[in-house]
Amino acid sequence: MSKEFTSGVACAAAYLARERDEPTLAADMLRGFGYTYQDLLDAGADEYDLAALKEEMSGEEPIASE
Repeated sequence: MSKEFTSGVACAAAYLARERDEPTLAADMLRGFGYTYQDLLDAGADEYDLAALKEEMSGEEPIASE
């Protein structure tokens, strides 16, 4: 996936976490798609989005197989 796409996915997940108060759902979605927090960092996701996802995502492995 491109870095831009990954950043967009992070933005959508962060919206769920922040605006809909669903941080667990957002993290589960990202892990289900095979993303780790490090993937979001490596893609250059926005700091504001990363802040909304950090607590739920840090240190966890993706669920999806590659």
